[in-house]
Amino acid sequence: MYTKRMTSLDTLLQGTFTLDQPTFPRDDIILFACTAYRLRLDKPESIPPNHPSLHSAYTIIKAMQDPSKTTIDPKFLVPTQADRNLCHSVIAWLPKLTFKGLDENASGFQQKCFDISTKNHITENDFPVVAFFPKMYTENLHKNKAVNIGRHATSGYIGQVGEPIVLQINIVDKKYVDKYETWAYTAISGCNHFVTFLSKNPTYQELETYVVHGKVKRHCTNWHDKSIDETQLNYVKVKHDTLRASYIKSGNSQPTDQ
Repeated sequence: MYTKRMTSLDTLLQGTFTLDQPTFPRDDIILFACTAYRLRLDKPESIPPNHPSLHSAYTIIKAMQDPSKTTIDPKFLVPTQADRNLCHSVIAWLPKLTFKGLDENASGFQQKCFDISTKNHITENDFPVVAFFPKMYTENLHKNKAVNIGRHATSGYIGQVGEPIVLQINIVDKKYVDKYETWAYTAISGCNHFVTFLSKNPTYQELETYVVHGKVKRHCTNWHDKSIDETQLNYVKVKHDTLRASYIKSGNSQPTDQ
């Protein structure tokens, strides 16, 4: 069967590589998926009608193939260096999908991921699956990071369920949960306990220390590793953005976990 010759990534970015071609360079589509992943996360407070965050990752990928056939502003459809770095990481991570794909209990989606991971060229029917690759890689990275930190945390929990607390925490990981439109934070308390919470506030930064107040929502074990004791908080608010001696000396309450 005759197949048209593949074009270069530069040609793709110029929008001359159209969707009527039967196969596409897999790694180029992964790059487009990484760009789409970023664009869907970078939502401005006031979203204009032509902003890519209003569209699915699949639609953004197709728009990057041919910007002339989309309402998305073409200025957004250019991969950044960060997108390229993520793309390289995703491609390096793909062989790990091989083991899941070979599992006899693998789902149809896992099998599809495995099939794509073994190909150099894919069809448009593969685009929706490839669109998930950056998110899958990033979530796997967050999970491994949280588990590694949790395994070095002190066993046990903080406070009592329902109890108001004041707590010193160091943010060790953050990720945006698109389904709930909120941020999921992982932290280590002042006494090295494993803490998690959800917040609409995106300003907590990794490796920064905060004094917060909130309530103990739940005592549980970590979803990914049942050996890790996890204290879940809610109603978390910053009491002081960086722990300083003046905070304790000012007459405020001593942080609970000290």
